[in-house]
Amino acid sequence: MNQSIADITTQVTQSALDAGFDLVRFTGAGEFQRDRDAALERLSDGLMDGLPWYTESRVLRGSDPQQLLPGARSIITLGLSYFATERESPRPALGGRIARYALGRDY
Repeated sequence: MNQSIADITTQVTQSALDAGFDLVRFTGAGEFQRDRDAALERLSDGLMDGLPWYTESRVLRGSDPQQLLPGARSIITLGLSYFATERESPRPALGGRIARYALGRDY
């Protein structure tokens, strides 16, 4: 069976939407040079102090998909809205608030 890229994209998108995701996007798996450069500049400017895991080597690895998965050709990104009302929970009896991003089943 020889499917076109458009057919595969449609299938993946529909499957993700059926699974409950709100957003599906695709991009190539080339190096993210602009993002890498911006992140390295932030590091050198000291803007990531207090985030010991945010290192130059991590930026270099994370901005090059080929280092993470050699041979990858595409990246599929899925999104889930924080604002979906069915994911909201009532306020606790003792007060306090829970961030929207922490209301999902995945948190």
